[in-house]
Amino acid sequence: MIPQPVKLFYQAHGQGEPLVVIHGLLGSSSNWSTTSELLGRRLQVFAVDLRNHGNTPHSNEFSFDSMAEDLKYFMESQNLRQAMILGHSLGGRVAMEFADRYPEMVSKLIVVDVAPKAYPPIHNEMIDAMLALDLGMYESAKEVVVALAAAVPSIQVRNFLTKNISRLSNGRLCWKVNLQAIRDNIDILGCSTNFKNSYLKPVLFIRGELSDYVLEEDESTIWSEYPHAQIAPIAGAGHWVHIDAKERFIETVLKFTV
Repeated sequence: MIPQPVKLFYQAHGQGEPLVVIHGLLGSSSNWSTTSELLGRRLQVFAVDLRNHGNTPHSNEFSFDSMAEDLKYFMESQNLRQAMILGHSLGGRVAMEFADRYPEMVSKLIVVDVAPKAYPPIHNEMIDAMLALDLGMYESAKEVVVALAAAVPSIQVRNFLTKNISRLSNGRLCWKVNLQAIRDNIDILGCSTNFKNSYLKPVLFIRGELSDYVLEEDESTIWSEYPHAQIAPIAGAGHWVHIDAKERFIETVLKFTV
């Protein structure tokens, strides 16, 4: 049974060949605004919010099946018969799933700092800490950054997480992201990939050299699934490659896409 798709919120930039950008877990299109604007100087960029993220509607269903169908619905609603797809982390897993299901709709695939393999449930404690907070007790995102310190030691990660905070009409803080649906389905998101086909079109895997999401030992797995894949390590970059090495990241993407 095909999941019921939701309408994805998106931000559009530029003109040219279409490129759909998909953010990672607990991110949104806003995290990609600067990168999308820069890529939009050469391409027509559609940066989307996945279901349960950003300004896209919430749903209790949260799976690769559902997110791939959301992307298909989005492209059809934009009259995009084919586009280049770029996904970071969770977004990269969604992009790979979509390319496996609908290869005719993907002209080129760009996967950023994630591999076609299983990942351990490393985010459970962090999401539990977010769920445990009563945001109504806090006046500002800065206070929430401090409150999360025990569970999330990295200030960079805490600042990233609090970008998901919104304010209700009564002035109280709330999470914009659907944390409960994500927590309920988080184990599914780490499962190994089970693709039906080898994707034979151009593929670029970009990885941060300081990140442990994609290891040298993963390269054989990548090439078994994507025989024509290129693998581009970015020096000095961690998991958020597009932030840590913005100019090099833009250069690498444009060299592959234009």
